[in-house]
Amino acid sequence: MIKAAAGLCVLILLFCWGCTPQAQPPASSGANRQIQGPWQASQSSHVQVQAEPLGQLPNSGLQLPVVSPDGKWIAYLDFRSNQPIELAALFTGQGLEAMSLHVQPVTPGAAARTVCASGAAWPAWSPDSRRLMFVAYNKAGRCDLGIHDVFTGTTRRISMGLERIMMPAVSPSGKQAAVVVLKTEDESSSLYVVNLDTGKVEQTCPTDFQDSRQLWPQWTTDGRIVFVLSYHGRSWLAQWEPGKFPPEKLCEIRISASQSGVYQALAGLGRPLSPDDRYFAYYNTVADRIVLLSLADGRCVELPVGTRAGCWFGSGRFVAADQKQMRLFSIRATMPALLMRGLWLPRGANAATSQLLLCSRAAEGRAFALVRMKILSVE
Repeated sequence: MIKAAAGLCVLILLFCWGCTPQAQPPASSGANRQIQGPWQASQSSHVQVQAEPLGQLPNSGLQLPVVSPDGKWIAYLDFRSNQPIELAALFTGQGLEAMSLHVQPVTPGAAARTVCASGAAWPAWSPDSRRLMFVAYNKAGRCDLGIHDVFTGTTRRISMGLERIMMPAVSPSGKQAAVVVLKTEDESSSLYVVNLDTGKVEQTCPTDFQDSRQLWPQWTTDGRIVFVLSYHGRSWLAQWEPGKFPPEKLCEIRISASQSGVYQALAGLGRPLSPDDRYFAYYNTVADRIVLLSLADGRCVELPVGTRAGCWFGSGRFVAADQKQMRLFSIRATMPALLMRGLWLPRGANAATSQLLLCSRAAEGRAFALVRMKILSVE
């Protein structure tokens, strides 16, 4: 049985599906009952959609499947052990020996490929969807950066000589990666920029406070890094352009300043930065709702109470799910469109093709059902 962190179970609920043996899903929330057949149209309150089942994925109980930006690939972790795993394993590497990383095309019946057989965590795609980056812990407890090319099937590792790294993010050029480096003595963390060709650290993000945390880096298309900055019990969104200007705060955000608190606020949201780099999505754990925050002026669009997971659908729209339904929201003050009732987990979207990739309940325990949904019309 996998023991997921209690906060994450509250946040996403889908994490808990692997914790209890499942019978057939309820009619109101199970993928098998909601989807009658491949690409069979269904009408749901102002929206017509088509849904295609794509099979099942393991539920690692720790991190969710990650969809490539082009929507053609999905990476996921698989935990094969009878021992429980704690959220702390993501930050320490301890207990990840039975965690493997796999990737497969997003097509019905696609075969999976094992990328890392042991000690895997933090999968992240390059912007061109060609490479999958991850963190890999070895038997000695040290970690490497792994880089897998999905087209050639080759994997290489970069040893940085650091004990703990996490949250890798590949730059728009694909030549660099931002990683979070954790310090064991005080649990603070800093952003490093690594050259992926040489494996050398090129830049380290400056900080004014010794105990600060720099977390969850997201590259913008013009080469800035937007990240969460926490210290003295408070958190801000900040930005930094390596080699050009020091980090600067953008606006304060209402999330915990701890590593686990930041993870809880962002783990269920796919890529939190909008495609046009103008908004940042996060889950406000106190208000129990997703917030879409403008990086220009700090103004917020608050989604309804209970929205805990979602993804951007183009630059101005966001798909968000609560325990009862999944809806499409707009940054503009318009009524949301109901996409599907039941318990869904949006993982990625392609607005150009009007498609979404979703996880839902699977018939067997410790698994997700993978579904592709196409929005045909929105009234």
